[in-house]
Order: sequence, then C-alpha cells, then structure tokens
Amino acid sequence: MSQQGSCARSLATVHLRRSPEADRALPLLMEHTAVALNPRHGMLAAEQAARPLLRQFARHLAEQEGALYEVRRAFRAKKGKPTKMGNAVRSLVRVADGGRTEALDELSRRARALEATVERDGPHRRAWTHRRNRYFPCVEEILTIGPALTSDKVGPGFAKAWEKGLRGPRQLDFLTAAPQACPPADPPRPDPASTSAGSHHAPASSMPDAPVPCR
Repeated sequence: MSQQGSCARSLATVHLRRSPEADRALPLLMEHTAVALNPRHGMLAAEQAARPLLRQFARHLAEQEGALYEVRRAFRAKKGKPTKMGNAVRSLVRVADGGRTEALDELSRRARALEATVERDGPHRRAWTHRRNRYFPCVEEILTIGPALTSDKVGPGFAKAWEKGLRGPRQLDFLTAAPQACPPADPPRPDPASTSAGSHHAPASSMPDAPVPCR
C-alpha cells in the first residue's frame, strides 16, 4: 500500500465539521498533507482548482491544528545494483503540536540548531536535514509542517534499513581514479657537434620533443 494511500485513509477517519465547505476542503486537505510529508507526491496542481475554492481552503487550513513532523525514509538497493532502488521504508513522527504559527516557530528553531534552511514551497515549509544520495542504499530526512491529522508510523524493518542507508555508498565511491599524468620528459641533450668550437652547424631546435605516451 502506498504512503499516499495510507495518508488518505488516516485523513478519512478524522471527524470534520459537516458542512459544504468542509466537504469540499477534504480532498485538498488530503493533498496538502500528502505533499507536506513527501514533496514528490501530489495529485492536483494548484492552477487546476478554482480560485474561490482555494481561498476557502486556505481559511479552512488556518483553522486546523498544526504539527511538526520528522519524516525519515530509507531506500534499499536492488540486489546487486547500487544504481537501482529496490524499495523504501518510512518513519513518520509528530515531534510537536500546536497552531500553525507555533509549529513554524518550532521548525525554525530546530532548523537553526541543525544549520538547515527552511524551504518555502507554496503553502509548505520544510527543512531537509539529510538528502538522499544518487546510489543505494541511502536515506533522506526532513522536518515539515502539516495538519495534525496523522499518527506516528514506522515501517517494518526501518531501523535496520536506516542504519544500512547511512553507511551506503557515496557518489565518489563510483568514480574511477583519474589517470596519472606522464612524468616530465628529460630535457633534450645538446648535440655535441653543434656545441664544438668552430662548428658551423645551426644550434639545436628549442622546440621540445614530441610527448611520449605513458606506459
């Protein structure tokens, strides 16, 4: 089952105020939370929704209790293929609750302590504390703001996959060593005939000999 599907099921169980506005906001609320937890997710583009509905949703979102989430993902390698991902397992932890303003303040405080930058992605705010690598296994970790609608979840085998991902290969591990440069050639020896007394031969050319390929 996908992480986005899991998020949708969690949101569907939350009691919302039964009103036309709340009913219309539910799909956008699900979308907003899914993208907050994983920026690679998202089913709707903002321009596809009507502006009045988005304004209503912004008001509805402001009324929701906010939360700061720690999202960690461990990506396993496909067997024998470090450039291919096998699968991923996730840990989702709510580290702070409160209003959106309080959650944003806590995000900023933690980001400063970790020397991370808070990104602005439309209505979303997140700080990457560990970005994934190009090769597998690897990990990623973000602090992100979202509605306080999801509970803590840890996927099976996460702890082991996380530790393995932290020790995974780095990009430089796959770069071949640069070829060694040829050692400098010995300077050309002068022609004795050209340096003998009274010689009328032209001096040796100052042009260097052609480079000798490395063996």
